[in-house]
Amino acid sequence: MDKNMTLEKRIAAELYSYQGKMSVFVDDLHGHTVEIGADEEFETASTIKAYILAALYLQASRGKASLEEKITYKPEHFVDGSGMLRALGVGASLKVKDAATMMIICSDNIATNMVIDYLGLDTINACIREMGFAHTVLHNPLHFDLYNDLGTTTPRDYASLFAQVAKGTLVSAEASAEMLAIFRQQHYNTMLTHDFPQFYLDCEETGEPEYVRTEENTGERTIDFRTCLDSAAAAGVDYILLPGDLPEDTVEKLQETLGTDMEQKTTAGYYLIEIR
Repeated sequence: MDKNMTLEKRIAAELYSYQGKMSVFVDDLHGHTVEIGADEEFETASTIKAYILAALYLQASRGKASLEEKITYKPEHFVDGSGMLRALGVGASLKVKDAATMMIICSDNIATNMVIDYLGLDTINACIREMGFAHTVLHNPLHFDLYNDLGTTTPRDYASLFAQVAKGTLVSAEASAEMLAIFRQQHYNTMLTHDFPQFYLDCEETGEPEYVRTEENTGERTIDFRTCLDSAAAAGVDYILLPGDLPEDTVEKLQETLGTDMEQKTTAGYYLIEIR
């Protein structure tokens, strides 16, 4: 691996060879970002549904919407495409939260129209603006035979939404946690990543790989090598990703154990070590 091939350069090379329009905003939630055309506006397609969910939770936090209220699938909500509510038929009644969950986890178009109808298009857009997503708009409900445009957003806005959810600052800590729980149930979670190289970074609870240890008395950061290697073997990964503030000699020892000198210090502040 070329040590001079930074993450930014690798992304730029992919964009250069891509036959189409693509922009990127990457945020590691520790103050490091990669921004290439981050404020370019794009048609949202179904990604607008994440903003609708946020608008729902904002209105619920004010008592202007209820996650427990029942809403009914009406004929005007019907639309072709993804989802399962078509199988239930007109007249099906769901809690607002259940419809919103279906909107996210299986991208249900009918459920999306039900939530849009419940909140109102103007209210959703007002909430989107209030939450700081200045370049994001829901133009219409989902009716492909009536409207050409669904929504507009930018990579920066979309990344900001998920960064706030991850930090617990979108609407409130409780609302962020509930939204994150819904996002984690997403059924279509391999469409973008199935061709990616595998990485191992178990940081769901602590923000750190589970094999990184910090000594309580000294603050010294070390690696539990056995846990690291066992975890990598179990996951069948190609690379190990380590925090960049680990001592260099600790990283070098891991490389010796792995029998590899293939290492890169990424601009996002991590060590990326290839497993041979």
